[in-house]
Amino acid sequence: MALLEPGTPAPEIEGENLTGAPVKLADLKGQRSAVLLFPPVNVDPARINATKALYEKYRDRVELIAVQKTVPSKPMAKMFLQQLGVQFPVVLDEAGATFKAYGVEKPPAAFFINRDGVIVATGTEGELDAIEAGIQEHLLS
Repeated sequence: MALLEPGTPAPEIEGENLTGAPVKLADLKGQRSAVLLFPPVNVDPARINATKALYEKYRDRVELIAVQKTVPSKPMAKMFLQQLGVQFPVVLDEAGATFKAYGVEKPPAAFFINRDGVIVATGTEGELDAIEAGIQEHLLS
C-alpha cells in the first residue's frame, strides 16, 4: 500500500476525537488548511509537547490533526492528553479506516491538505521541524 499522492482529494477521517468535539475535514474545506499527522506508535511526551507548540504557532491558519490507531484505553488516553494540555484533535482510528484510506502502513507519516481539501504534499519524516517546514512551504506560501 502506498501513501496517497499530492493532487489527490483528502479522504475524510474517521474515529473519535480524544480531545474534544468530532473532527471532519469537510468542515475545514474552503476555510483552513490541515496537516494530518500519523505519529510514531510509541508515545513520547517530548514529541507531544513539540506538536503542541507547533499547533499553537499555526492554529489560526492551519488545523493540526493527529491520528492514532491504538491506545491502552480511551479513558487513560483522554486523561493523559488532558494532563499534557493537548488541544489539537487526536482521532482514534481503531478500525484502521483512515490509515487504510491514506495508505499508511507504518507511521510516521504526514499529509499537507490545502483549503480546497486536496493533498498538496506528503511526508514520512517523523521530525516536527520537517513538518513545520512543510507547513510553511506547502500551506502558507
